[in-house]
Amino acid sequence: MNSKEAFKIGFVARCLEKGMSLDEMTTLAKEGLTKVSTIVGDVTRTGTSLVNSLLPLAIAGPPIVGGLLGYSAARATDIDDRDVDDVKNQELVQTYNTESDRLRRQQALRHLLKGKF
Repeated sequence: MNSKEAFKIGFVARCLEKGMSLDEMTTLAKEGLTKVSTIVGDVTRTGTSLVNSLLPLAIAGPPIVGGLLGYSAARATDIDDRDVDDVKNQELVQTYNTESDRLRRQQALRHLLKGKF
């Protein structure tokens, strides 16, 4: 026995338990079939309208997301004027430190040479 046959036997048995006549069972089965058809039609229409409304998004979505990610990646590695000024300041500080170290070494060398001669 398959599931359809089991459903039919169960439906008829339940109707007989309630004391329904053959005409009442037929009417109840037709009403149930109409309700199922209505529900299936509603689900089909809803699914179709959902697919139709989401289809443009599914087509246009990947290029838009890719473009936004590419733009963000390009902006993340972009250098602005403030970054350039920071680099210049760091180089200037490094130059000052290098020159002050050179002057200290020269002064120490003069001090050593002065003491020997």
